[in-house]
Amino acid sequence: MARDPRYIPEGGCVVNITNRTIQGRYLMRPDAESEINEIVLGVVGRAQRLYDVTLFALTFLSGHYHILAFMEDAEQQALFMNHVDGNLGKEVSRHADWPDKVWSRRFTSIPVSDEPEAQIARLR
Repeated sequence: MARDPRYIPEGGCVVNITNRTIQGRYLMRPDAESEINEIVLGVVGRAQRLYDVTLFALTFLSGHYHILAFMEDAEQQALFMNHVDGNLGKEVSRHADWPDKVWSRRFTSIPVSDEPEAQIARLR
């Protein structure tokens, strides 16, 4: 099956990235010690530092996440998301004692228009 191209216009743009856990399972549900929150922040923070990505907003829910970020090109996005999905998948499966894969599919990336109204709408 062919994969959708990851298009980032020349000069970069703001993108909305989402991904969902397999079968919508609540594998990232926060626990009493909030260890999953530390795992998510650690993995995303390291990826941000390694690949110099500007993050505007991120929301991690029990079964999926949303990231609003500025990507300079498709390679930067691929490296950043490879780090986030790969390492977060390993850590979440370890934390949830889940023996299978964590993500149901590849992440979805949607370029957001340069218009302020469009970016605010996407942020909401």
